[in-house]
Amino acid sequence: MGNQNSGRKDKYTRDALVLEMKAREKGADKKGLRIVSQKVWDLAEGGERWAVEFIRDTLDGKPAQQVNLADADGEKIEFFSGVPRAK
Repeated sequence: MGNQNSGRKDKYTRDALVLEMKAREKGADKKGLRIVSQKVWDLAEGGERWAVEFIRDTLDGKPAQQVNLADADGEKIEFFSGVPRAK
């Protein structure tokens, strides 16, 4: 199952961003990307949560998500191969 669009080849937004980044390059310094990165760092230092999370996710990868479920009686439901089963 999963996300049917995750493997798509037509990533128009990404392609447009890459083109714009290349258009802004000056020599070996990717100035446009550096300016954006500096702004994100400044926002993170100013307390913008999304900027802090963006930097963390970019450098360290996104943290694993934990799912805790319980049935109507409050009993914990465990998962095996993505199929729920009662404990």
